[in-house]
Amino acid sequence: MIDLSFDLTPEEALSFWKKKMKLSPGEFAKLEREAKLMAFAVSGIARGDELNTVYNALANAIEDGVSFADFKKECAGIFERRGWTGKRAWRIDTIFRTNIQTAYNVGNYQQMMRVKERRPYWRYSAVNDSRTRPAHRAVHGKIFPADHPFWDKWFPPNGFRCRCFVNSVSEADLESNGWKVEEEDPTGRLYEPTDPRTGVRLPGRLLMPDSGWDFHVGREALKPLTPSPSDSPVKSLGSAAGARPIEELPAKPLAKEMLLPAHQKSGWGERDYVRVFLKEFGADIGQPTVFRDVIDEPVVISDAFFLDRKENKLKVFRADREVYLKLLADTIKDPVEIWLTRVEVGGKQRICKRYVGLYQDEKQKIGGFVVFDLIDGEWQGTTAFRPRNLANLDKQREGTLLYTK
Repeated sequence: MIDLSFDLTPEEALSFWKKKMKLSPGEFAKLEREAKLMAFAVSGIARGDELNTVYNALANAIEDGVSFADFKKECAGIFERRGWTGKRAWRIDTIFRTNIQTAYNVGNYQQMMRVKERRPYWRYSAVNDSRTRPAHRAVHGKIFPADHPFWDKWFPPNGFRCRCFVNSVSEADLESNGWKVEEEDPTGRLYEPTDPRTGVRLPGRLLMPDSGWDFHVGREALKPLTPSPSDSPVKSLGSAAGARPIEELPAKPLAKEMLLPAHQKSGWGERDYVRVFLKEFGADIGQPTVFRDVIDEPVVISDAFFLDRKENKLKVFRADREVYLKLLADTIKDPVEIWLTRVEVGGKQRICKRYVGLYQDEKQKIGGFVVFDLIDGEWQGTTAFRPRNLANLDKQREGTLLYTK
């Protein structure tokens, strides 16, 4: 049985946990699968003091290594009122272990990404005792490169109460242990598991994680708030109420150092420009960070911000976007306005936030820079800076005004 108290300092796990939104079971059920990673709910417990108690008890378990027994004791009254005792006590175990293991694995993912160059392989561990599930046992000990498609479905946890975890592996580890790096993904293939208690071979089945857990928990935990470029046309559905004319909004001085050289002159690649942008937030490629904006809402800043998910490559050199990446960063950090509005993308309605930035050049001409759309994890990139054209920017100022200078 794996000890769920932490042997490592769980800064990343605790940071992930503290960013979760506390929701009612009904609100939680409406979320997409990946978005649920950024929320916390307990079936049978609505919002309020009881949910806060359970949430805080789990936070203590992550931060201080509080045991399962102490967690049960801290929340005993809440669980007893719902009859979660005796044969129904499994629900408490599920709440504790699933949430703790998810937070641990998200934090572990971030730590392993930081040392990926030195330890480029990952090894799956399924604990391998009488409680290990057959499918999880079948991939125990398998080693794949960190960026292998295997991890897209098998980065743990891979089910409720799953105790599996991943270790990073170096070339020296491979040599000293005689380990072999796998190349072929076994996911979806037939395998014949063996009952660990009886030794009886069971009927063949497809090798898959538990239903609903076949995704990369570590990476997806950061994606719900990570924008990426969208080429779909966006149609605003809201209307601005009480907004000041755009000409009356304060504009920041446009200093020359806020602009980057075009790639034709600099000779830089797209990764070079992305690194300049990420450096503004203390992040780097493969090392995301969470930034809290002026209204204290979290936005994950990572290289996925510029990733074309359809083609799986960076998309920076469009409409001279690379020239204005530092201004894009400044707009996120210090916007003149933030709007919440409904939009229509590809015929579907969504909710988005828009960050508006205004700047002033040497000739005192007010210019608009960017509308930053957060649309189900995608941003609509109207990032070309047009100093004399505020009309297009003004059309994006619709919906509910969340913030203004």
